[in-house]
Amino acid sequence: MSQGQNSSNLRDKNEQLILLLMREHQQLSKADIAQLTGLTYPAVARIVETLESKCLIQKKGIQKKPRGKPTAQYEIRANGRLAIGIEIRENIFLIAVINFHGTILVIQEYPVHQQTNLTLADQIYHQVVELVKCLKLEQQRALIGIGLIDSGDEIICVREIKARLSQRLKNQNDQSLYKLVLVIVPAGITAAAAEIIKNPTSIKKDSLYIQIDLDIDGCFIFANEINLHRPVEKKFLGSMPIAFAAHSRTEVTQYNSLNEQSSLASLCRHLGVASTLELMHFNYQAQNPATNQIISAWIQNAASALAFSIETSASLHHLDEIIIVSSMPKTWLFTLIDNVKSQASTLLRNRIRSGLTGDETAIIGSAALLLIGDSHRG
Repeated sequence: MSQGQNSSNLRDKNEQLILLLMREHQQLSKADIAQLTGLTYPAVARIVETLESKCLIQKKGIQKKPRGKPTAQYEIRANGRLAIGIEIRENIFLIAVINFHGTILVIQEYPVHQQTNLTLADQIYHQVVELVKCLKLEQQRALIGIGLIDSGDEIICVREIKARLSQRLKNQNDQSLYKLVLVIVPAGITAAAAEIIKNPTSIKKDSLYIQIDLDIDGCFIFANEINLHRPVEKKFLGSMPIAFAAHSRTEVTQYNSLNEQSSLASLCRHLGVASTLELMHFNYQAQNPATNQIISAWIQNAASALAFSIETSASLHHLDEIIIVSSMPKTWLFTLIDNVKSQASTLLRNRIRSGLTGDETAIIGSAALLLIGDSHRG
């Protein structure tokens, strides 16, 4: 690799790091960024200027301090990049436009018309064009692509729809839509893809997105490895049955042995919820101390098993970053990640990035995946 390529890769990584920090801290000054990253102040100033010119960040305001000069604060520019997500169901399809923060700006539901000469791809194309026309000019310029969710349904051939939609985009007169990247998102990484909305600079190397799937008896870990040059590979890292017992709504006791028969289902029945995930969200609202204690213990056990799984998997060692995502409430997901980092080696700890919960719909994930690629356009 040439020196120029090395320099470009380092610059992209530093840009991505600064954007990640800005999302975590909401707003930062150049001095704050230099302190958090270890970069020199002049280097930070150059990167901030570049990100501003790309319309990815903006000046938030001036912060006055008791001592010293006032400092400019910077934040993510929500409309710096926009993407379109499409989800096709049996009788309807959904189209959404999301911004850089992952916020849904527009979401529309359309019926699938069977008694028509138009193919489904044609119907989707026409609605996408109409939706884009409704956006402001600066929003149209910020669009970078369209994401299609692959539901795995053989009846709905998403790849055929993608091919026809791509052809329609190329043939139509307005070349602005033709510039959009069109991708298919495997259903298994829709939650993971939502994390990508946080990392708008191109990810040139392999990344691993670990999706925590919860069921009634515990936790199953799947690793989705995203590589731009081959299909997504879904690797089963292992399962972690976590044993719990529930005696009442208010009194909950944890079994000491993870090998005993799990009765987390009993706890869910007592609380009137259908799954571990619903239990977490239910308790997140109710703030039941007894259940909180159980979930905290579950998170510690899950973190231990997850750290061990990653450390012992030789196939993961080449990866630049590992991002953990789940549909559990954000507070507990971040607690899980902190626990994993505390038990991981230094090398692994530095690769793990902040996770994102899957509270957003899958359609957000489909649009977000686009930001792997051509996010520098425009």
